Amino acid sequence: MVRVTGTSTSSVDRDYFWFVAPASGEVNVNVGSPNGNPAQLEVEDSSSVKMFETEPNDDVNSGSFTVEEGQAYSFRLRSTNDSAAEYQMDVAMNISGSSSGGSSIMTPPSTVVNELEPNDTKSAATDFAPGEDGRVRLTGTSESSSDSDYFRFVASRTGVVSLRTNTLNNNMAAIEVEDSNSVNVFETEPND
Repeated sequence: MVRVTGTSTSSVDRDYFWFVAPASGEVNVNVGSPNGNPAQLEVEDSSSVKMFETEPNDDVNSGSFTVEEGQAYSFRLRSTNDSAAEYQMDVAMNISGSSSGGSSIMTPPSTVVNELEPNDTKSAATDFAPGEDGRVRLTGTSESSSDSDYFRFVASRTGVVSLRTNTLNNNMAAIEVEDSNSVNVFETEPND
């Protein structure tokens, strides 16, 4: 099981997460609400076909849907009103053909960091650190070419950092990594 937590500050604050199904099977989700204002969840496949949706105003906050191995799925959580909706989304996957019925092969990084707005300047960067497994997943949405999202970490030891980017809408974000002296040490060229 994977737990994703966060807050949608209003109905216009949409939080997006994604995953690529490691196998075909059934995904079970449950969206809890620590502050009593449940967020709505909508799941779509990579073709924007709706796979699942909760209806928090009707107390429908959990359910399941089928996924295909290798396919990407987006999860969108948002408040259904103008008040903040804290959420705890639990996601578990039952693998097709598994006799245990609860076998899960989802192995996300031990640390998931969601962008915290405002993070559009270096001084307002979202801080993160890799988890015990040495990995971290950073999630967020750049609304346009003028919306820069900054994240920051301090290396705990000398070594090599590997980066991988993914997108749910075929619009890949550009990544630039700078050291503390603003020297560019890595960048992606998604349009090349």
